[in-house]
Amino acid sequence: MKIKFYLLSLIVISLSIFFPEAYVFSQDTTKKIIKVTITAEKLRGEEGAKIIHLENKIKIQQGEMTLTAMEGVFYTENKIIMLSGEVTFTRPGSTIKGDKVIVYQDRQFGAWEGHVKFVQQKIPDSNSDNTKVKNALQDGPVTLTCDTLEFYWGKTVKAIAKGNVRAIQKDKSFSSDVVTYTEKPQILILEGNIILGEQKGMTMTCDKLTLYIKEERVQAEGLANKGGRVEFRIPLKPKKDK
Repeated sequence: MKIKFYLLSLIVISLSIFFPEAYVFSQDTTKKIIKVTITAEKLRGEEGAKIIHLENKIKIQQGEMTLTAMEGVFYTENKIIMLSGEVTFTRPGSTIKGDKVIVYQDRQFGAWEGHVKFVQQKIPDSNSDNTKVKNALQDGPVTLTCDTLEFYWGKTVKAIAKGNVRAIQKDKSFSSDVVTYTEKPQILILEGNIILGEQKGMTMTCDKLTLYIKEERVQAEGLANKGGRVEFRIPLKPKKDK
């Protein structure tokens, strides 16, 4: 299952990049503060600028990270940001797109919604020492799609992909109903209708799969109310004619 571990490791990186650096300043004063630039063709305020509307070609940039959309609303008192219409977030090596994104800064929570698509082409610089995953990316980019992607960056740092979750890299893929990544402990959990496969025909199906990142250990489970089975399918090589 080494190939599967590499693919799942890449998904860990994919999910982990959505945390607050694209939306809020770090509270750690030892870190360098990088200014945020916001541009749009139209800007108007309501209720004494408690609500700010941004329209047409919105661009929010911080360092090498850029977030673009067609429409946006910023609730200044509640610190809630809503962006919609071809929302795209880019940083070196990766891109995420969706119909809508909403960020609750005070709650340290946000979510991408609708046709979410993430493409990881290389690992972020912060993970540049991860040789194993870097080598795995030599097989090509990883694409992750889902209906919604939630991310949390408070005391509990985690990301949850829900609905038609699917990841593909060249001839390797997996799908499930829900994928949850937590930073401490560093665990990736797949739940519901899980299928891991390769083009060569080898597949594994189960109801729950837990990847323990540091230990490089995978635990697959079948739920009792679904028969409790974990299935492997390995195609046999055809016999050669003598």
